[in-house]
Amino acid sequence: MIIDTSAFLAIAMGEDRARDLAERIVRAAEPRLPVHCRLEAHIVVTARKGPAAREILTALAKALDLSGMDLTDAHAAAACAAYDRFGKGRHPAGLNFGDCLSYGVAKVEGQPLLFVGEDFAKTDIVAAGQG
Repeated sequence: MIIDTSAFLAIAMGEDRARDLAERIVRAAEPRLPVHCRLEAHIVVTARKGPAAREILTALAKALDLSGMDLTDAHAAAACAAYDRFGKGRHPAGLNFGDCLSYGVAKVEGQPLLFVGEDFAKTDIVAAGQG
């Protein structure tokens, strides 16, 4: 299972679905958090909670037993294709930069994507236990 920033942030910020999302991650065989999602989450949490963001997110990733994941050329190519097909201003899904990368990683790895929101639901990505 690939974890999108939206799901990781929902847990980190204690949003309504945080417990359900965390349980889905814990039950997954090999949940992975791509490097771009970790950075995006860091930016958001730093803006909201200050310098403790890195410690908060590192502790959360450890508690959820999330493996990190570097990006490859194949991920980048799939992300470019995602933008061409589902990008903001091109398609109702309106995927942004980070969304396109998450989509590309999930596609290349053949893994479902855990996310919050409706953007990915408007694509052909396989959702990880949504709904």
